[in-house]
Amino acid sequence: MSESTTEMAGVMIDPVTGEIIDQKELAERLLAQAKEQGVSLVGPGGLLNQLTRNVLETALEAELTEHLGHEHGQTPIAANMRNGT
Repeated sequence: MSESTTEMAGVMIDPVTGEIIDQKELAERLLAQAKEQGVSLVGPGGLLNQLTRNVLETALEAELTEHLGHEHGQTPIAANMRNGT
């Protein structure tokens, strides 16, 4: 975690705009939007399920990119670097 997120619990800095993002406010907006669209909170296809999957996939992709040294789809230094050969 970066210093900006650890110093202020519940607050993140948007890396694009530099604006402060309140995590509680973000969660409330997501819940309100899910309710408006008829999306359940839990269960298959629920908001919690979708958020968890997206956060994990994004984190794992970022970890793999950092480990390999290039983004998915970019030309690696060595051929077939992302598939283990």
